[in-house]
Amino acid sequence: MDKSKVKNATKLDELIKYLERVRNYIPNYALRKKLGLRNSSNLVEKANAVVVAKRQKNNGMSRRKY
Repeated sequence: MDKSKVKNATKLDELIKYLERVRNYIPNYALRKKLGLRNSSNLVEKANAVVVAKRQKNNGMSRRKY
């Protein structure tokens, strides 16, 4: 990367260090596709929707779009 195009080199260094720390937790979507594994978060999103709906019903709320 051309250092002259970077506004804040410190923030860039922080980002690089962060990405190196979490490298093992970042999914490799191309490999997952090749292995026939799921690449979506549908299950997690649905579980979250169920939990939120249950919590709202217990509190007398509803999930509406206005």
